[in-house]
Parts: sequence; C-alpha cells; structure tokens
Amino acid sequence: MTCRLERIWLALLLACAAIPALAGGGGDPLTTAREAIARGDGIAAEVAARRAMAEGAPRSAVAATLGEAYALQGETGKALQWLEPGEFDRSSAESGFRALGRLKTERGEFGEAAEAFDRAIASGARSSGLWVDIARMRYRSGEQHIVGDAIDRALALDPRDPDALSLQAQLVRDSRGLVAALPWFKRAVGIAPDDVALLGDYAATLGEAGRYKSMLRVVRHMFKLQPDNPRIYYLQSVLAARAGQDDLARRLLWRAGDDSAASPAGLVLAGVLEYRTGHPALAVERFDELARLQPDNPLAAKLLARALLASGDLSETVSRLTPIASRDNASPYVLTLLARAYEQLGRRADAAPLLDRAAQAAPSALAAYPFGAAGEDASFRWDATARADAGVEELRRLLGTGQLDAATALARDLDARFPGAVDIENLNGDAALLTGRPAAALQYYAQAGEVRRTTAMIQRVAKALTMLGDAKAADRLLAGSLALDPRNHVLAAQLGRRLAAQGKWAEAATLLGHAVRLGGGRDPRLLSDLARAQIETGAADAALTNAREAYRIQRALPQTTEVLAAALAAKGEGGASVLLAKIDRQRSSTAFAAR
Repeated sequence: MTCRLERIWLALLLACAAIPALAGGGGDPLTTAREAIARGDGIAAEVAARRAMAEGAPRSAVAATLGEAYALQGETGKALQWLEPGEFDRSSAESGFRALGRLKTERGEFGEAAEAFDRAIASGARSSGLWVDIARMRYRSGEQHIVGDAIDRALALDPRDPDALSLQAQLVRDSRGLVAALPWFKRAVGIAPDDVALLGDYAATLGEAGRYKSMLRVVRHMFKLQPDNPRIYYLQSVLAARAGQDDLARRLLWRAGDDSAASPAGLVLAGVLEYRTGHPALAVERFDELARLQPDNPLAAKLLARALLASGDLSETVSRLTPIASRDNASPYVLTLLARAYEQLGRRADAAPLLDRAAQAAPSALAAYPFGAAGEDASFRWDATARADAGVEELRRLLGTGQLDAATALARDLDARFPGAVDIENLNGDAALLTGRPAAALQYYAQAGEVRRTTAMIQRVAKALTMLGDAKAADRLLAGSLALDPRNHVLAAQLGRRLAAQGKWAEAATLLGHAVRLGGGRDPRLLSDLARAQIETGAADAALTNAREAYRIQRALPQTTEVLAAALAAKGEGGASVLLAKIDRQRSSTAFAAR
C-alpha cells in the first residue's frame, strides 16, 4: 500500500512539473508562439499568443502571430480579422504583412496580395522569404516572366535559403526540363536535408527523370524523418506501379490516404491500377473524377472512355468520345475506341467511317491546344471586363474550331491587355503558326519558353523551324529537349521519325525503341516505324516481332501491312505476297480512293 501511494504522489509531482512546459514555460509567450508557428503548430501558437494578451501584450504585438496561427489551422476568416487591419508593431510587421499576402494569394486576390507585400517592404523588411512569397504570388497571378526577378532578389539576400532554391528548381524544371532542375534541388536538400516537403519534390523529379534508385534513397530518408507522411507512400506506389507490381502499388496508394488519391496525378495512378488489375468499373470512377476536375484534358477523356468500354458502358463511351472524334486531329486510338463501341452496339454503319479514318496516316497538320466539351458548348462572349483565363478559353475555342481570323484578333487583344501571361503567349504562337507566320510564332514561343516549356510547345517550335527551312535546328531542339527529359516518349518518337526520314536508321531505331519502351507499345504506327528502322539496320528478328504486333493492333492500316510484308521478306518467310496483295486491294477500294 505504501509503495502504491508513493507511486501516486510521484505521478502527481511529475504532472505538476509538466504543466509549465505545456503552457509554454515561464518565458516570453510570444517567443513560444513564434516557435510554434515555425514548426507549423497553429493551435499551440494560438494558445501562447492569447496567453501573451492575457498578460498585457497589446493587440499590435500579437495580431500577426494570431493571424498566422489561425491561417495554419485553416481558419481563413479569423486569420483575416487579425491581419487585414495591418495593425502590427515594428517587430511583427513583416511577418504580418507576409501572412496577409500569402492568404490573399491563396484566395486569388492578387492585387490585395501585392499591396500587402508592398507594405511589408515599406516596413523595412529585407528577408529572402518575403521575395519567395512575392515570386509565388507573381507566378499564380500570371506574371510568370517577372518571377525570376523575385527569386534572384531572394537568393541575393540569402543564397542558402532552401525555399528560394526549391522554387528556383521548380522554375528551371518548367523552363529547361527535369535534368536541369536536379542540381538546384540537390543544393536545396544539402542545406535542408530534413525538410520532408522539399525531399518529396526532389524525389518526384528524380522519378520523372527515370532515376529510380536515387528516388528510392530519398524516399527512404523521408521515411526515417516522418514515417506517417502520406507522400512517402504515394511515391512508393508510383515506383511499384512502374515496376509492374500493381497489387503492392494499390496497397501503398491506399496507405497514402484520400488526399493523395484524390489529386489529379493520384486519380490517374489509381485508375490505371484498377484497370490493370481487372476492375474497370472502379477505374471508371477514378477517371470520371479526373475528367470532372480537368474537363479540357484529352488524356482524361481517353482514359475514361477506355475504362467505360471495358466495363461495358457503351452508350456513355459514345457520349464521351463523340466530341473528341469529331475533331480533324482526332487520334487513331480515339477513333478506334469509338468504333469498337459502335460495333458492340450493333451500329456497324457508324463504326465503318471511324475505322476508315483511323486507318489513314496520322494527321500532320498542326492543331491548337485541345479544349474540352465544356469549352465547345459554352456561350462565352469575350468582353472588356473578362479575366485572362476566360479569354484563354475563348481563344482556345476559336483556334480549335478553325476561326483563325477571330482567333488572331482576340490573341492580339489578350496579348496587349495581359502582357507576360504564358498561356496567352502560347496561343498567340498557335494563331501565328496556323496562319502561316512561323517567324512570329517562334517569337511568342520563345517568350513563353522562358517560363514553361511543354512537350506541345517543343513540337510546335520544331514545326515552325521546319517551315522556315531550318530542319537541322529542329533536330537539335528535339535532341536537346530529350536530353533534359529523357523519359519523354513523344519527343523520342518525333526525333526518331525525323532521323529515319534522313536515312539515319541506327539512330532512328534507338530512339523509336526507346519511345516504345516508355509507353508507345500499343501505337501501331510507332511499332511499324520501329520495325522499318530495324529492317534497315539488319535486326530482322526484332523487326518481325514489332511488325506482327503492329499488324495485330491495327490490321486495316496499310502501313502495318506493308511493314509486316517487308519484315517477312527480310526473314525469308512466306506470306509477304499475300499482304502486298491486300495493300493493293485497300488502295483500290473506294474508301481509300476517296482520300
């Protein structure tokens, strides 16, 4: 009994001793609050700040801290009540105005955000973190061309600021590619090796660049630091999926939690995993949500249609794919999917012209950046009060529907009213290229490329250079871009085809094979092009394998038939004459003659 009483008294003494620590100790409560904010604990910061007020601290001394505390808790309304008046003392003015600027940026109120940051500067603030906040605001507001100036200022004030280095890495990634961004991420991680968010960005970039071993090392370090971080499991899920371990990938994605699975990238991953493991109905749910979040994303529409077709929902497949298939630049894959849906519905007359279109050569004409059904059906009319994003949607609609004169006029208007907006510069380039002005298009693409270089833009620049008669410059552009983004199968395929046209068969075979391994294994044209290059380089066995696969996927395509015949002949096998006769029949048929 005595021992038990002693244990009870000891527990009470320890509990009493812990009370000051839980309350922030006997030190300055505002210091305790700022330390809590630094570690992201909004609740502890609020408790300490209110204790400071109870002890007599004036409102101006605690307003910034309480505002940040509420912002960390997601209480935006309460945070603004403390931050918007701007009543901060000298020591907290910078943090208060920065917190207000960040909140305004998140709400899309960029003018008010800029005003808050200006007031921070006027208060005497000279921290690198302020200029990082300004850079992020400028990027989100569409002022992408002056983001670099803000980052330069941040790094000039503190060359070792990991936030500034991380943002610089992301800017380099957008403008110069994955590989070019890695040294910036590495430098930032060297300074802040335990920053889990930074490590996650670094790991994701390593993975996209194909450096999986390095990615795994970074992810393992993240696990040691914060084993319950959902991003760790998401990144591991991506690695498992790429290795073909679908069941493991699904379990890891489940452990990553709802937030990771509900992001656009997470929805793609979840949908692909469900589809590959034989659950097309579940894949439909994921891809349907993706299409809702990104209605203008053509990949989302294709993934959803494929899953719908596999799940047997034929009417919905037709509904989703018909607007995409009606475009002149519809891919053979989309046309074939829609045709198969019509066939299963017993509507073979509707399927036949789609299969006929799919059997034609891939369209070579440039098309504007794609737009979704929502954009096609909208009754939007551009006016002087419209926002830049609304103007971009209208411009995409005009370009996509071939209204080039109206598109050119609107493009000029948008360029004058929203200078420096990358999306508008890209679409101005499209308008120029589609109206036969490649030199003007290059100027717009060069401006946009200073901030963001996408695969679509690189393809357009290569097209413009070719139109200007500088094919070698186009080849150098594609080769350099592929070196910076080595897992880009679209660029690998395009450069491989260009080299094949020049008779550089060995180089072409290497690039086309790379494109097939990266995800082009179901593209009959790509497989046919690879088989042709392999025939020319003497790799007859590989050529026959790829030619047979291309023919299996698309028997109605003359290109696949012709290459299979050539591959059989190269191997000395029979059957080539029968295939050549089939090509003659195809070319003499009314459907093909009509072309």
